[in-house]
Amino acid sequence: GYESSNFGRMDLTQIKAKYTSKKANITEKVVLIKLNKTFRYNMHPNELYDTTRGIWRISKNRQHEISHAFAVYDGIIQETYKIESWFNPDETFTSIDTSKWKKDNRYEFIGNICENMRKKYRYKSAEHYWKSGNRNPIRYSY
Repeated sequence: GYESSNFGRMDLTQIKAKYTSKKANITEKVVLIKLNKTFRYNMHPNELYDTTRGIWRISKNRQHEISHAFAVYDGIIQETYKIESWFNPDETFTSIDTSKWKKDNRYEFIGNICENMRKKYRYKSAEHYWKSGNRNPIRYSY
């Protein structure tokens, strides 16, 4: 319901992260993807993955530099993915009408949850990577 992200069900780890998270100092070349409207606490892992890998404006030049993608909600890193490859927006998604995205040079990635990055960064704060008022959901750690 209304403001469920603030007052809805969260597991203990998510509550702790929201109120006591440490600042993430990301040293790897990572793309941070802010999931403002599409995130829900306790999403199924496949749903979170599809929402994160979604159709983004990512520079084709930067795609070769980026090793990982992090799902971020409310300033907290919710999940970490190792990027295997980038694709045009109509190559891997089957449940989304991607025709409107083809004009914008948008891309999607495929990958897997990265346990090493997860241990290092999950539930840490990445809020400092966005300046106040910035609306772009994409940030780079480098």
